[in-house]
Amino acid sequence: MGAFLIPTSLCEELERMMNSLYWGSLKNGRCGINWMRWDKLTLHKSLGGLGFCNMEAFNLSMMGKQSWKLLTDSTSLLTRILKAKYFPRRDFLDASLGHNPSYTWRSLWSTQSLLTLGHRWKIGDGTKINVWDMSWIRSLPSLKPSTIPPPHYKDLTVSHLLNSGMNSWNQMIVQSIFNHSDASAILATPFYSRTMEDTRIWKASVNGSYSVKTAYRICMDLLLEAIPSHGNYNWTSHWNLKIPPRVLSFLWRLAHQCLPTRANLTTRGIPCEDSCVSCELLAETHMHAFFVCSKAANCWEKIGLGNLICNLLLTADNFTATLFNLFDKLSLHHQHLAVMLLWSLWKSRNAKLWEATDTSPNFIISHAKGTLQKWSCMQRTKHQEQNLTHTSSWVKPPTGTTKCNVDAAMFDNNTIMRYGMYFRNSLGQLFLGKSGFLLSFATVLEAGSIALLESIKTAISNGMHTVLFETDCKSLVDALTSPTIPISEFDNLVS
Repeated sequence: MGAFLIPTSLCEELERMMNSLYWGSLKNGRCGINWMRWDKLTLHKSLGGLGFCNMEAFNLSMMGKQSWKLLTDSTSLLTRILKAKYFPRRDFLDASLGHNPSYTWRSLWSTQSLLTLGHRWKIGDGTKINVWDMSWIRSLPSLKPSTIPPPHYKDLTVSHLLNSGMNSWNQMIVQSIFNHSDASAILATPFYSRTMEDTRIWKASVNGSYSVKTAYRICMDLLLEAIPSHGNYNWTSHWNLKIPPRVLSFLWRLAHQCLPTRANLTTRGIPCEDSCVSCELLAETHMHAFFVCSKAANCWEKIGLGNLICNLLLTADNFTATLFNLFDKLSLHHQHLAVMLLWSLWKSRNAKLWEATDTSPNFIISHAKGTLQKWSCMQRTKHQEQNLTHTSSWVKPPTGTTKCNVDAAMFDNNTIMRYGMYFRNSLGQLFLGKSGFLLSFATVLEAGSIALLESIKTAISNGMHTVLFETDCKSLVDALTSPTIPISEFDNLVS
């Protein structure tokens, strides 16, 4: 199916429809996911959202795919037409919006910030890459040097930093111009056998090609800068808890104070009593229902956490902060028990409200423990079955064939690469092994490629003719068997 672009006005209208549909369901008595803005729901789970698709970011990343062609494909008809009209003597990233632009150009032009953040230069002969203004040092977070440009060096290109053979850095020039951190990062950049042409590549993807998925992540980072912070909470540990998924969903709603307590319903204009369903004394807020209410306090006391809850309530700022502070002070086992107790308290409250069934603290605790125990037993059984069905072991090669297992790893912030290999005959006997290291910056995928290349050279030098090479790097295997070749530095190793 072909991709399509959604106008920004339609994106905004869709979000308004989502909000209105939710509020409509709430007024009809069907309490939905939460009372939250849609832009918060689109945040990543580690930031407190649910990871729903953000229409604005998705639209921008889709348009970025078309804009990427303006940067990388100068022969296309679209590129030639737009370049002739809007940026005849400059680059797309430097082009202005212009006077009375078309809708197409205005949409493509809006992706400049996305492409600027998402691309970097792959070094060829270095003649196109300005040292100070362009992104080319891939081992630095900013991809640009932090050194202040010396006088008369503002037009310096990467080609001036290379030796005459274009396959190594001129160490003397690099160290004389740049500060220590920049010089170390530049000299650690490796040179593989490469094409002698500077190329723009998409830094967020492994193969260097533009992808909507990685562009969407960059767009979300751009949108996050405009959203104020709502507390520095450890949402990752929340989602990593080994509890039933329905309880995880409940805990997420609880942490955002989105449950339909009577105080929440009254605040949002839904007429109802505001007293607590369980004790019928104070207003039913999240803090009261789960920590202050006599029934809740009795439950916490019976599982040995009463004193901790009392101490937290003395310094409580808001419910969400109190909840996360509680988890920070508990062991993993007690975290699971506390979450299940919170869920069981809410089930007990609903049972009294809708079924007129009043449950005791002992029943609430036993219900929480029993549900957790049953779910944990089922998970252990599934895990054991998966281990039985997915067992794998080393397989001997056919008669007359040698098998080479090879692997690599990076150390010291990806500045040292270590690799190892061992060769076995058809009987499974080890007859040759080798290890080594390289002092250069490389990605994990490049390290696996270099290790495989070294193992091939070792096999040839030892007169081996029929060899099976085995590696645990699936991306490398896919690249070697794929008809298309990546455009990043990795493609030089693949070639």
